[in-house]
Amino acid sequence: MHVEQQQLMPHLSSKNKVAQDLVRHSLSSEPQPIVVVPEKLEEQKQLGMNNSDSHLGKKSGILKTPQSPQYTGGEEHRDQSSDVFEHIQVRTTPNIPPLPPSIDSMPHFSGALSGLPNVAELPAPEAFAATDIVADADFSAISVFLGEYRACCLMSKNWALREAALAKTRLLVSEGCWGRSEDMAHLCSIARLGIQDKVAQVYLTALALLEDVIQKFSCQDFKSADMLTAMEPALDAIVSKLGDNQARLREKAVDALASPSYCRVIGARQIAAKVMHSLDKKRPPHNKWRPLATRLELLRRLAREYGLNRGVASGNGLHALDLGSVIGFVEIHGCASHTFEEVRTAAKDLIVEMFIAASESDRLQALEPFLHKIRPRQAEEYRNALTRRLQNIVNNEITHESKPRYDVTISPPEASAADSISLKSQAVGHSSQSSVDVSTPPSQNIQEIQLLRSEEEEELFRDQIMKQLEERAFSVQEAYAILKLHFDDAVESPAKENVLRDWVNEVGMDMHDRGEDSRDRTLWEVATWLFQ
Repeated sequence: MHVEQQQLMPHLSSKNKVAQDLVRHSLSSEPQPIVVVPEKLEEQKQLGMNNSDSHLGKKSGILKTPQSPQYTGGEEHRDQSSDVFEHIQVRTTPNIPPLPPSIDSMPHFSGALSGLPNVAELPAPEAFAATDIVADADFSAISVFLGEYRACCLMSKNWALREAALAKTRLLVSEGCWGRSEDMAHLCSIARLGIQDKVAQVYLTALALLEDVIQKFSCQDFKSADMLTAMEPALDAIVSKLGDNQARLREKAVDALASPSYCRVIGARQIAAKVMHSLDKKRPPHNKWRPLATRLELLRRLAREYGLNRGVASGNGLHALDLGSVIGFVEIHGCASHTFEEVRTAAKDLIVEMFIAASESDRLQALEPFLHKIRPRQAEEYRNALTRRLQNIVNNEITHESKPRYDVTISPPEASAADSISLKSQAVGHSSQSSVDVSTPPSQNIQEIQLLRSEEEEELFRDQIMKQLEERAFSVQEAYAILKLHFDDAVESPAKENVLRDWVNEVGMDMHDRGEDSRDRTLWEVATWLFQ
């Protein structure tokens, strides 16, 4: 400070003693004594100056320095020391608006993610701007409910922070932090955001959170309507994952939908209705084989675990599927005759499981009408699969020395009582009996064998083409080229023609149209339908 004073002093004139005192006083960091100048006071009195207009004190003769509370920086002071202020640059601090609070000062920062492993290694989340908070309704609601810091983690671009926010919410649920019905709606909304995430780890943690929430709140005495309303968005998000390309994520979605079926306010029937009604009927079958196959698998699991309603009775209430609704779903979407083998196999397994769980009267009333609508070869496969399943059940019950539950006959409706295959007789040693009646004429048996072989060839050929379309066709032109290769006029095969005839009927065209370029136009229409 003394060096600065010495550098400034050469600029001061000896005539301006008062200005020198001012500069020394302003540059010194030590408290300055009160300066009394009686000579100046006497001089001003002699000159007749107004004491109120001078820079001296009114009564005590105190010099008003810039650090003095009485100093006002009058114009006369500037006139007397103008040469001093010409060399001094006065710098003032501008009015800087306060900075927004950092992420560290956000609410709940201290211990916001405590209890999680490796939480110290996580970065800080991005702070949301005020405009974003107002625009994003999810963030605003979650920020109030969960805390701003955890909400920023949940909305962060870093998937590790999103997963950590969901994991912390699970910890808080297990600790009993929430218990009101309104809290369940907020928790399900948080789980929905994680379920819709594209990162598998975030998705799986969100599913675990939803399961925790369902288990916690299903034990409390809340209204069923309120709980269903709160869980609806999260359940819809899981249903949308049934068509995911990753098999692991589809399997986890099936597990997650099977879990709420145990909840007293939801039940298996509610879940089954949701997965069946959520699928668009207008989409071409080949474009939705994954959603279809996964839904069929889930329905089979629900039927095996919860059973079916018996006739018009209530059965097991919410925890029982309706046989007619499931069969209608299979028929509407053409699952039994779908172009992909995965869907056809899943449909057969579901139908067999449904009729295993159905009562004998329901089986007799609903089985044959359904089998009559599919191909004879498929109907025979369904009957054989159902017979084997029922036989295994009877064998297991005989092994445990219990009375058999089933004593049914699975045979075509036109067969006589003598031609039918009794399940009980199979269980005691006649299981090797063929489903074809030995009294049938040889020519008829040969025709049936040829028909079965032809249908098997059609199925194999259809699967081959669909696999090629899925792997190689990325446009209608490429799909048309594949069909043109397989259905050329020079290649004549009854199986191929039957497959093409089925597809032509689907698009509403006539196979027998012999106009110019009719076959090429037909193949183009089929390719367009398959590629959509």
